[in-house]
Amino acid sequence: MLGKKHIFISHSSHNKDIAEQLCVFLSGLGMDKHMIFCSSIIGQGVDNGEKLNDAIVKAIHQSGLLVFLLSKDFLSSSYCMEELGVGWYLSQIGKVSCFYLILPDMTLAELQGFVNSKIDKFSFVDNAHRDDLGLFAENLCNTIRLKLPKHSELLNLENTFFSAIQSSLQKLIEKKEETQELHNNREKEIEQLNEQIKSLRQRIGNLNDTIAAKDESQKRELLKKEYRTISERFRYLGYGYSISEKEIKTLKKQFWIGMVNRYLEIEEKLKIEDQDKSESMELLLAALLSVYDEEEEAFEHLKNYLRNNTSLIFSGNMRNVKISYESHLQEIIEILENKIANTPRGIVQDSYKETVSELLEKYGQKQE
Repeated sequence: MLGKKHIFISHSSHNKDIAEQLCVFLSGLGMDKHMIFCSSIIGQGVDNGEKLNDAIVKAIHQSGLLVFLLSKDFLSSSYCMEELGVGWYLSQIGKVSCFYLILPDMTLAELQGFVNSKIDKFSFVDNAHRDDLGLFAENLCNTIRLKLPKHSELLNLENTFFSAIQSSLQKLIEKKEETQELHNNREKEIEQLNEQIKSLRQRIGNLNDTIAAKDESQKRELLKKEYRTISERFRYLGYGYSISEKEIKTLKKQFWIGMVNRYLEIEEKLKIEDQDKSESMELLLAALLSVYDEEEEAFEHLKNYLRNNTSLIFSGNMRNVKISYESHLQEIIEILENKIANTPRGIVQDSYKETVSELLEKYGQKQE
């Protein structure tokens, strides 16, 4: 039958050697070993025939002080973490006092969750914190009202404890370093993979940009081809330079509207400058828009025709373009006179002069 235990040592089975030496250390402080529950030590743990879980639950509730030997293995054990949670709860309601000994393969920050925010009685068990063990002994003795051994005796106990667990501590340190090295290597691998992913994304982005640019270029070429085709189609139909109102109205308005609107739509998409527009199409558009009383737009296309034309110009070509405003006529005359001034004498210049004379005559004005 399990007798009442004053101290419960919670530890991972992987840290059995250190737990056993801790029991020796506590016994050296003057505690009866039978008052210490440690599941790794025969006679201080589970009695014959008793179930482990039952024995641990009973031992925790019969103890006034719990010592947790914390390590990586402790944190990875569900049994140990359950003991830690129960101990934390019992300490919050004043049933027990808890002490925490941290082994060198972990840090206090790794105690994630509600427990680490409440831990105040912790000590590090490693060569760099030897004084922590003496402080732990002093606090523990004060808690259970046990007289602390003389300084020399306590120092001897500490040295004996550390000498006995030196090999175990070294293994924990090496294990921590190996784990850290693995972690660092993984971090490097992840960093390299991230760089590769970044590079691949950049390459994919560049390829997509190249494909998009190529697609855009191909689309522009197709639009240019369609633009030229529409212009050529009108010329093949005989509407390149001169078209009458009767001819326009012989065909359905939808024929003209559909073709012309598509031509203008492509022109806008390609952002074609006035000087690059087809002169024959500009004259055709001027005639069509005049027939449908879009005189302002018709006038703009007529001006483009006159500016872009480098060959013969005859007023007869413009007979179906309405020029209703004197200002429009004056602007047309100015364009033609400018062409006359900049064109060598010959047939082309003569056609410009004749066109000016005929336009002035047609609209009731005398040529100066």
